[in-house]
Amino acid sequence: MNFSRVIITSGISAISERNILGQLLRINPGPIRFVAGKQNPELAEGHAVEDAAAHVRKLAVSESCIQDARARPRDVSAEYSLLTALARKGLLHGKPDVVLLHTDTLNGRLAAEAVKSLMEELLECRCHLREVDSFDTSDPVRLKQGLGAFMHKVVNELRHLDASYACFAPQGGYKIMASLGYVAGSFLQFPTAYLHEDNQTLHIIPPIPVALAPDEMADLGRLAREVRSHPELSSLTAQDRESVFAHPWLFEISEGHVEPNAFAQFLGLETKPILLSSDALKILGEVHNSDAIRKRIQSLPTLVEEFNKKRGAYGGLLDHEREFTNLNKQGNRPIFHIWKAAAGDFYVAWKEREDGALLINRIWGAGHTYTRDAETACSSNSQGLFDDPSTVRWTPIEEIESTLQKSDVDGHAQNAVKNESADSRGPSERGPEFKKLRKEHALLLQKNAELRKSIGRLGQQNEELKLKFRLSQMQADTSEDD
Repeated sequence: MNFSRVIITSGISAISERNILGQLLRINPGPIRFVAGKQNPELAEGHAVEDAAAHVRKLAVSESCIQDARARPRDVSAEYSLLTALARKGLLHGKPDVVLLHTDTLNGRLAAEAVKSLMEELLECRCHLREVDSFDTSDPVRLKQGLGAFMHKVVNELRHLDASYACFAPQGGYKIMASLGYVAGSFLQFPTAYLHEDNQTLHIIPPIPVALAPDEMADLGRLAREVRSHPELSSLTAQDRESVFAHPWLFEISEGHVEPNAFAQFLGLETKPILLSSDALKILGEVHNSDAIRKRIQSLPTLVEEFNKKRGAYGGLLDHEREFTNLNKQGNRPIFHIWKAAAGDFYVAWKEREDGALLINRIWGAGHTYTRDAETACSSNSQGLFDDPSTVRWTPIEEIESTLQKSDVDGHAQNAVKNESADSRGPSERGPEFKKLRKEHALLLQKNAELRKSIGRLGQQNEELKLKFRLSQMQADTSEDD
């Protein structure tokens, strides 16, 4: 393994009092204020976050800091020590690209800025900062959402890479980021690198197999959406209770109630999946604001839920086709609705499939092009409103995210992939042996699903036995009272 790209979760060790820059900041705090007894810094009055970040960057590349860092490399930061440990093991390819995932807190931002400056100055690598939302530990619901969002961020960074040239290291940040980061990395079969700081021991932990068959994902998604309101377990059907017991890593049971957990949130099971047709994909690839449109489309599941509860919700924005009188004249309702999105900046032909998936079959730009195409669609049964969904090839929106993110992968990382052996090539480039392994993997997934169902049945039987036992105890107590 020779890594040309390293993704690291970043903590605050770079500005802690035990490390070089943290000590310098306490001598020369500038726009930062350190309060006695508190680990995290604060902004001095009258200063903004950018003032503090600029001060940290300047101090990090000062002659005093650089000299001390060269003399005492273990006292720079956990992230810096990790990268130097990979270099000592001969696991880095040239001057790697480094992505630092840091929280949006003041100390998270400042520490990441410090690590970026020191790595670029001392190790001559290129660093990119990626912000993740901080975790609200006081609110269980928001904490679960934050943990799921963090796992999504990790997967979005990794999904377009390959473990043959990219390394994932959940080194810094909240302790739980290491645990969940490992699960998220395993989901894409990435090993995890972790450095034990006290003795500078580097661990490479192999991934655990994490996979779900597509049909199982659809059924679990339906169940996750149903239990999102934290209903009583007893209110579920016998089959759904069986699924809950079979998937304890997706559902939490507390005081007789059930809800999806953080991993279910990460998998997106609570959200209706969004699928795009090849026509919609083509349009997204051509327009200049494709990223903004994609993000707006991701809000569609929430809008559709409100739309389903009350058809008049959003004043015809989600069923804009009713504005065309010729539909009423024909008495011919289109298969797809028209969503007038972003105050008319663009329009979308959408439909909710029976399994809850949202299908995006057509995207129009603003203005006369939309009006002309929509009117044509209503009169001639064309332009994507009357297509049979079963005849269309659908692509998950997550794959679109991967494609858009590929532009952020630097050239030498891509070249590293090309130079690898056949065993490390992408799935589309591998031969018959890989296809054979894929089939075997699919069979294992099927067997795992059957095993989980059996476990679910046993779990349900166990709960029923407990209930019978409690009832028998109650009857015995009643008899004694009599």
